[in-house]
Formats: sequence, structure tokens, C-alpha cells
Amino acid sequence: MAKASEASGTRGAGKGRGAGNGRGATKPRAGTGQAGAEAPDLAVATVRTVAMEGARTRTEHDLLGEAEVPAGVLWGIHTKRAVENFPITGVPVEHFPEFVRALALVKQAAARANRRLGYLAPEKADAIDRACALVATEKAYAESFVVDAIQGGAGTSTNMNANEVIANVALGLMGRAPGAYEALHPNDDVNMAQSTNDAYPTALRLAVIFATEPLIRALDDLAYALKGKAVEFADVLKMGRTQL
Repeated sequence: MAKASEASGTRGAGKGRGAGNGRGATKPRAGTGQAGAEAPDLAVATVRTVAMEGARTRTEHDLLGEAEVPAGVLWGIHTKRAVENFPITGVPVEHFPEFVRALALVKQAAARANRRLGYLAPEKADAIDRACALVATEKAYAESFVVDAIQGGAGTSTNMNANEVIANVALGLMGRAPGAYEALHPNDDVNMAQSTNDAYPTALRLAVIFATEPLIRALDDLAYALKGKAVEFADVLKMGRTQL
């Protein structure tokens, strides 16, 4: 049965990267008593697949031609090509929810700006705005960001994955089926007046801010606790010291 990989998890580990270099040397297999026997590979996660043969699909088009995409998925032809062309790490973008949230917020801001400038029709702008809010806040939508985190093209595949997901969520809000791009298009509407070279690094900067928020809160709690200890032990005589 033909299958199209979605790359939704880390691929099964092959032989350890350190095998043979001392750090990852092969150890005896437990219970065999045979020194040097190779231990079985450990699959830390598996790659999700979608069965294409016999599945209900929709036909999408790009500059390279046509391709069949599973009818119910939120991603489209550009995402499908990226999954096929860049199976590099097996770790998809969905593993980085802060980045998914950030990219959705960048698309939301762009839609609002394009509407205010009169380039994006209000109905389309409203649908994109609402779709971006859903993608940014509902974790379930992150599962549709299936392209590999490492890819060619400086993030173009991730950008198009986001455009397609947001477009199809917006189409659903408009009462349309996924892939009805004549009503709202991933590139012409969701990606209007944007470049991957702008949207991607902007989203990365926002993602770093979002990801460090728990760390900042933890450091604030630590500083407060240390101040409390300073007051608690203020009357205790201590030896002078120059190093901690």
C-alpha cells in the first residue's frame, strides 16, 4: 500500500551516532553473556503515515502540476511535496508549539494590515483572522504542521504549511471544504505581501520570547526565594568568602 509520510515524530533511531567512537560503543546484550553482541536499535518514536491507496482525496495544483492530498487534512500540495522532499530529521514543526503560535500570530497581523490597507477583502480578512486565532490557541491544530523542522529553502516549506493550514481552517469557518482555494487562497490571501525571509525570522523571535516566559517566571521565583533566605539568615554569622 502506498503511503505518504507525515513526519509527525522522530524517526526510529538507527545505529547510535556514537557507535564505534567510544561514547556509543556497543555493549553486551542483557542476558546473553556474549561480549560484543550488538544490542537491538531503540525506536524512540515512530513516523505517522497516511495511506493514500484507496483513500478519499482531493486534487490540488501548483506550478509543478497536480497531486492528490487526503481529503480531510488541513495541509495541502506544498506541504505534501515538502514532506516527500525533506525527510531529514523526522522531527516535524508541530513539536515546537511556541513557533506554531508565533507563525499564526504573524499571519494574523499581516491579514489585519492588508485589510486596513484595502488589499484584502473584509470577508477573507475576518476568516483568516479567526483561523489564526484558533491555530495560535488550540493545540490540536499543531498536528497539521507536518513538515520537517529542518528543510531546504530557509523555511519556505514551513511558511507554506502554515499558509495552507490557516487557509483551510478559514475555509471551514466560511462554510467551504478544504482545498476550495477559489474562495480563499493560501498564497494569494494568507501569504499576501509577505516573504518567508520576513515571516519566518519574525516568528522565530516571537517563539523564543514565548518559550522563555516559563524560565523568566522560574528565575523570578528563585530570586524571591533567595531574598527570603537572606532575611531569614541575616542574623547568622558567616565566614567571609570570595568564591561560591
